[in-house]
Amino acid sequence: MYQSPHYQIPLPVAPVWRRIAALVYDSLLLLALSMAYGGIALAIHVALFGTGSEEYQPRLTHPLFPIGWYICLSSFYVFFWCRAGQTAGMKAWRLTIIGEENRHPSVKAAYIRAVLSSFLAPSLIGYVWTWLDKDKLCLHDRLSQTKVLLEPPRKKKKKAK
Repeated sequence: MYQSPHYQIPLPVAPVWRRIAALVYDSLLLLALSMAYGGIALAIHVALFGTGSEEYQPRLTHPLFPIGWYICLSSFYVFFWCRAGQTAGMKAWRLTIIGEENRHPSVKAAYIRAVLSSFLAPSLIGYVWTWLDKDKLCLHDRLSQTKVLLEPPRKKKKKAK
């Protein structure tokens, strides 16, 4: 059990299935962000180099394109983890992330977590690690010194009559 910055009660570590559900939810937002990034990168490419002979099929083969895309997607997570302690998917599944001293993670910890989880999550190594860890933390949690906690259920608002 860990303390969250928003709750006075200790919170348990989030189960893997909730983390994956939040990741699936966030993937829809990342898809939209990827489309926006691609549109901006395409506009910059066309402005700098023109359309060439392939007017409707420009090729973004410069190595900076995937590097910028990776930075864009990882910055999405870092921004929300540092600002609110959760992304939209994490909020929907009642997850929050904390760093040292039960606060939102630092920018450094969030970037370490983003980079590690982008390599560990697809292979599931980070999630399988929970079976080996005494605190049930994922490998990217352990290495970035962060924790993903399960928030208590939200109170339902009473309808006005």
